[in-house]
Amino acid sequence: MDNALDVQRALGRIEGKQSQILDELQNLRSDFSAHKADDLENFSKVRGLVFQQRDVGAAQVKLLSDQRERVKGAGAVILAMLGALATFVGSAVIAVLSGAIKLHR
Repeated sequence: MDNALDVQRALGRIEGKQSQILDELQNLRSDFSAHKADDLENFSKVRGLVFQQRDVGAAQVKLLSDQRERVKGAGAVILAMLGALATFVGSAVIAVLSGAIKLHR
């Protein structure tokens, strides 16, 4: 009879451990589901930030392109003004050297 009682006790312990294992598995499933939902939310936020950063980068590239065009335009105006000044000064120097303009001292 002791053997039968020992077997019953062992079976009871096994059933207890089996129910503990099943409970822990259920807890793990619940935790996994919660983490999966959190991960989906976080990845969604990261994806949104990546797209937002891409849009900001594209806007910065467009802004730099616009600024480059304005700088080119300003450079052309400055070169034209310097060219006109050089023409005026060169003409005056040539006129003085050729005697067309007399400077009195």
